[in-house]
Amino acid sequence: MVRRWSGVILALCVAGAADRPLAQDPLKADAASMDHKLSVIASRGAESPGKVLPPLRTSFTEREVNAYFKVNGHDFLPSGIADPELKIDAGGRVSAKANVTVLLGAALPVTASGKLQTSNGMGVLSLDSATLGGVPVSASHVQQLIDAFSKPGSGGFRLDKPFQLPDNIRSVETQPGAATVVQ
Repeated sequence: MVRRWSGVILALCVAGAADRPLAQDPLKADAASMDHKLSVIASRGAESPGKVLPPLRTSFTEREVNAYFKVNGHDFLPSGIADPELKIDAGGRVSAKANVTVLLGAALPVTASGKLQTSNGMGVLSLDSATLGGVPVSASHVQQLIDAFSKPGSGGFRLDKPFQLPDNIRSVETQPGAATVVQ
């Protein structure tokens, strides 16, 4: 009789555990957090194009950014770019790495570091250094890679040239491991 009840109790415990949600995967939780923050930024930008509103500060960590790349990158990254990772430091310092398919299907690690300067709705990304397969490359070679992976007709992105920040963003502030968008 005791054995029969212990079997019933075990079955109830297993069934009860199955009804409880499992702890969310931290990678997916960080990606979802970043996705939500991007939605807030885009919504505010859409509701107030050209309007000057009280500043809204939205902060995110490099952990959230990198989780977002891992979980959602396949939705927006160009084909041929895999495993991107961003590092954020103080004073606008940023560095990135990814595996990039460049020739005949061969993927090579690409790294780049530089400084992002933003103010008054404009930004400039200055490249300090870059490597392709561990070999240092010039800014013009990096620009060629950017051009190759840009959408046709988009005008691409020009290193060291000012660009308009999207969604009515006024500036981006960085500190080690995190960034804050001021909108």
